[in-house]
Amino acid sequence: MQYLILMLSFIMSMIINTLILDALMDIFKLMMDVVYLLNRITLTFFLYYLIKYFYDKYRNKKIDKEYLVKNVAIIYFVWLIGLLFGRTTSLPQYNLMSHFNFSSYLPYWFHHLDNYLVLLYIIGNIVVFIPFGLLLRYYFRFLTSFLICIGLILFFETMQGVTNLGYFDIDDIILNSIGGLLGIIIMTIKATYFKRKYVLMGK
Repeated sequence: MQYLILMLSFIMSMIINTLILDALMDIFKLMMDVVYLLNRITLTFFLYYLIKYFYDKYRNKKIDKEYLVKNVAIIYFVWLIGLLFGRTTSLPQYNLMSHFNFSSYLPYWFHHLDNYLVLLYIIGNIVVFIPFGLLLRYYFRFLTSFLICIGLILFFETMQGVTNLGYFDIDDIILNSIGGLLGIIIMTIKATYFKRKYVLMGK
């Protein structure tokens, strides 16, 4: 059954990537071919664990949630690193300072939300980091999660600028941090709700 689920996950991954994700990434035309392959692999395994989770739950089979979360976290971080650093060199002559932008254009972008690319840029940068916050909050307290989130985002952005595989962009930091914070808040609400629910049930 596991092989059947894996095959189903692979087929679903190919369909989703071919019809949706590839088109979204092609807009920017900066990604290495390996990233498109990585998208298919990581989504395959993510769907595998997701389908297997619900299948095991349907069959009342014992589920190791720690094992599940750990594997999903690894899949997500591998995918995220590929997305952040899987870009082709954008400047033929590398100039370190040209890769660091400390000026925010968000006030300008927010007046042009009718532009598809602007909307995609803002929403994409937020949504991509929501799982980041969810996973951090799963393992750490609220403040610790937020500090680690900000620290890693700053590290990622700095490395993008230094390696010439992207830019250190203040707007990316702001939007990514909002996404991470949303994930942290969502996980906090979830944990509080279920804790209260189990207390009311006498568990």
